[in-house]
Amino acid sequence: MLRLAEDTDWFANTEHTKTKVARIDMVTLYVRRHLNNTTRGKTGIELVPLQMVRNSLLRKRGAQK
Repeated sequence: MLRLAEDTDWFANTEHTKTKVARIDMVTLYVRRHLNNTTRGKTGIELVPLQMVRNSLLRKRGAQK
């Protein structure tokens, strides 16, 4: 399970599986920022975990995470 970039990994998986995605013109999520956020104080590079790449490779090979 990813602690960061779950949404990016989800979109990569939908692309890989050719899942149809529809866009809607309304707010469906609010993000709460606070002192204990996992991403607080992280740089852009730190927010692109290697595990996301690993998950993508596993999907391409047909393996389970």
